[in-house]
Amino acid sequence: METTDVTEAGNTAASSGKLASAPWLRLPARLKVTQAVLKTITYKAANGSVGFVVTYAIVQSVKTAATLSGIWLAAGPFVYFAHESTWNYFGRSESETPDHLPPPVTIPLPWRKPGGTERAGVTVSRAAAKTLAWRCIATVADFSLVSAVVGSAATAAAVSGAGVVFGSAIYFVHERAWDRFNARHTATPAMTVASEDTVPALLPDKGWRERNAERVQRIRRFAPRTARALAARSRMAMAAG
Repeated sequence: METTDVTEAGNTAASSGKLASAPWLRLPARLKVTQAVLKTITYKAANGSVGFVVTYAIVQSVKTAATLSGIWLAAGPFVYFAHESTWNYFGRSESETPDHLPPPVTIPLPWRKPGGTERAGVTVSRAAAKTLAWRCIATVADFSLVSAVVGSAATAAAVSGAGVVFGSAIYFVHERAWDRFNARHTATPAMTVASEDTVPALLPDKGWRERNAERVQRIRRFAPRTARALAARSRMAMAAG
């Protein structure tokens, strides 16, 4: 009976190990899931309290503000996590600049450059581009949610407009803070090549042998004697042992 239980336990562990090591269960490293989860937590902590105060100031109802904040708190993290993971996967976050910050992003415009065939674009920081993309999603969600709960398009527009101002500021500052944090922890110390003037002379100079000729001769003369004496003592110790 015990042998059967041990065998079944071993088979279960082996199956679990195979399941855990299955290639289709491994998430791409480019998603940066751990960082996305941590950023979701810190963003919701910073944005949740401000969102409740701003919503209450507009709707003048604690119950309505709490309801909207509760819905945002329940559904918002999933949307933010998906948005962050998408940027991690498709966007290039590494930079070769000295400050190790993410590279800028070029936002294409619908018209072309004057006298050319290339499409015009505006180059902004990655944090600004992510803020713009997030506010487009959040504004639509805010307006739809407030309209459904409150039933007033004017109130929904007011809450959405406040979100554009306060939410964008919070998101941008939060994103820049994380960029600085990542740059500080991923930066490698710069390797500098010291000049001959800053490196101390570790090797003897050319006149060292002439100044210490007598000492060198003494070392050469007594070194063999010292080596023979040590060897003799070692042989005596081994014979005595």
